[in-house]
Amino acid sequence: MRSPSCGGASCGPVLDEMGVVCGMLSLSEALGYLSERTLELTRLLTHEATLEGLKAVKSAQVELAGALFDDNVPAPEVQLLLTDINRDIHARILRRHLGEMETDKNWGKPPVDFSLIILGSGGRGENFLFPDQDNAFILDGYPDKDHSAIDPFFVELAERMTKDLDAVGLPLCRGFVMATNPVWRKTKRQWRDQVAYWMTSRSPATLRYCDIFFDFAHGFGRAEYTAELREYVTGMGARNPGFIKDMFAIQEDHGVALGWFGRLATEADDDGHAGMINLKYNGTLPLVEAVRLLSLRHGIAGTSTLARLKGLRQCDAIDGDAHDSLAGGLNHLTRLLLRQQLADFKAGNKVTSFVPKSSLTRREKEHLADCFRAIQDLRGRLSSEFSGEF
Repeated sequence: MRSPSCGGASCGPVLDEMGVVCGMLSLSEALGYLSERTLELTRLLTHEATLEGLKAVKSAQVELAGALFDDNVPAPEVQLLLTDINRDIHARILRRHLGEMETDKNWGKPPVDFSLIILGSGGRGENFLFPDQDNAFILDGYPDKDHSAIDPFFVELAERMTKDLDAVGLPLCRGFVMATNPVWRKTKRQWRDQVAYWMTSRSPATLRYCDIFFDFAHGFGRAEYTAELREYVTGMGARNPGFIKDMFAIQEDHGVALGWFGRLATEADDDGHAGMINLKYNGTLPLVEAVRLLSLRHGIAGTSTLARLKGLRQCDAIDGDAHDSLAGGLNHLTRLLLRQQLADFKAGNKVTSFVPKSSLTRREKEHLADCFRAIQDLRGRLSSEFSGEF
């Protein structure tokens, strides 16, 4: 299926939505669509895996996001690129420390195989400019009697990894959702036991752990460990509707920024963000949560919100109109958020998820209100269905 213009190594396959090769694209053709500045920034991402080199990668990452945004690349695709770069930074740091530890007589090679998983927005492929780090280790099984001989290696590796991630611009998680915490560092069997416990205990704390955990994706190491755990979690979610109901209960008050008569609501005057809308906590978060729960309920293994929406449409859990409204809403929300973050970064302001209502055009405000109504309808449907089932 190689096209006549392709000469070999400089060509790559083009896949359709089902992952089937439908053609070939030469590197020169692909690069022709990018601006010169974008290409320059892309080349910076191949910097060496030293701390200073990775700091340069993080700096280039923000500029690259801005260049792609200016080139009219859709915001979710920019988010996916940001996420891929952050995952690559995790992998580069781990490779470096594994190499250093292997030559250190006190450590050597890993005592068992392992997988790094990325949680939260990084697991969904939906990073914005400055996410913190959420990560965990899945270790191969070993006898309990060997714990004191095996676990210290991964404690050391996790401490080195999280310290370097913080140094290059991925801050430590304030909630300690990192592989340095034994809650997030377990063997394959222990992870399955812990997920089962979380789903049966259903305390507010364990439900919040699940909220963070269920978006995990592979980051480094044995990919089959990640895939096995994903298969287990997907099956457990589909078999436990009561758990899904309890998860929704702790999120039920997470609403969109709509006030009286369906008008956009802004923050109060005394919180320092008067006239602004928090497009994360009153926009993307209510949507991501609802789509995640509905996907768990229907056994959909995807982690990105768009992939989950597609899966929900394919299994008729939502109709075509709802899919288009929610997918379009997510595109609009992420575009507005990314645009504001880039503007704040360029102006030297703190990068947050607050967007001034005054910065939106009339059409953007109308579209945003439509997005919020679609999210509100979805959450209202979940609330009604859960109340009717139980």
